[in-house]
Amino acid sequence: MDRALLLEHRERTVWRLAESVKLLTRQEALIERLHGEGRSTTDAEAFLSVFQLVHDAHRDGLARIDRALAAPLLPLD
Repeated sequence: MDRALLLEHRERTVWRLAESVKLLTRQEALIERLHGEGRSTTDAEAFLSVFQLVHDAHRDGLARIDRALAAPLLPLD
């Protein structure tokens, strides 16, 4: 893949990763609030699990992009 394209993908992935951290933080706060109010947290915890999977996918994608960027360039013979 072209290095410029990889850098573009990396920038978008970093943004998505940061957004997923915000989402996780908000969801965890919601769960704490619900728990404090004595309300069910079952649905909120299920969503948190999904959000965590998405976050992990973004983190793994960033690691793949970083590995690709670190790989030596092959000659264009």
